[in-house]
Amino acid sequence: MWGATFSLGRLQGRVGVEEPKFVRLSHHAIVKAEALGFAPSDLEDAILAEHRRRRRNTGAADWLITVGSFAIAYNHPDRGDELAAFVVTIWRRA
Repeated sequence: MWGATFSLGRLQGRVGVEEPKFVRLSHHAIVKAEALGFAPSDLEDAILAEHRRRRRNTGAADWLITVGSFAIAYNHPDRGDELAAFVVTIWRRA
């Protein structure tokens, strides 16, 4: 996974992108979040803040994070865009 190219005279390389910089939300995730009282902007903030603590998900999305009593499943990168994450769903943990 590689991001932006940089050039310093004779030195040239690529900077790797490991964390998303912005978050896209599925329609399902927006509806579920609102039903649970979780603002869509809070979903975005949670992904950006907790991405380093993510776990591999066994369901439809690649990654899983937990925030309080909520679990959020998402993909990163989103359709090849290394700067983006895509939230698939959110649910209240038991």
